[in-house]
Amino acid sequence: MLKTNIDGVMKGIENHIEAAVREIEVTGVVDLQANAPVDTGALKRAIAFKTEKSNDKYVITFGSMLKYAPYTEFRNSTSKGWMRDTLNELDAENILIKHLKGVND
Repeated sequence: MLKTNIDGVMKGIENHIEAAVREIEVTGVVDLQANAPVDTGALKRAIAFKTEKSNDKYVITFGSMLKYAPYTEFRNSTSKGWMRDTLNELDAENILIKHLKGVND
């Protein structure tokens, strides 16, 4: 009789992907907080994320509910904005690769 461990391998992959998502969430918030424009510090403290998973796809949304947050991002039409610049620098792909390398451990 042939036995496989496909279910165990798939669960291991899923666990490693979820760990990578958690690291991307935390790293994203920390990086955004480090690059946020600071006047009172309210914007820096109000940065948050929301993660949704559907059909084995994760979507992480970073932002702030403060009314003036969009202004800080879009006030200068000559640059991309501090949030987009920061998130473009976030190395999510390598974080995922790092975690997936641990699947065989």
